[in-house]
Amino acid sequence: MIKAYRKYLSQLKTRYKKANKPQRIIILDEFTKTAGYDRSHAGKLLRSKYLHATKITHKPHRIYSKEDAETLKQVCELLGWICSKRMKPSLKLAVDELMKAG
Repeated sequence: MIKAYRKYLSQLKTRYKKANKPQRIIILDEFTKTAGYDRSHAGKLLRSKYLHATKITHKPHRIYSKEDAETLKQVCELLGWICSKRMKPSLKLAVDELMKAG
């Protein structure tokens, strides 16, 4: 069904681009009745102004070594588990304090 819809849409796009104003109105009315879209959305689809959703790619999560994880846990406990935005300025001081403590 999706392939048939896309084929139908691509055929209408070519007709829509070649058509003059009165013919475009007829094509737009036909497409709104067939697909069930609002006129504004259908017009954007026919004019190719609509950006289709793309797949979102996520960065892989960081994997810490046991030493790094333990140090990070100690720093977080020292700073009271504050958020990273607030932690960043005081991170150097916290690491220095941990190094002094051993």
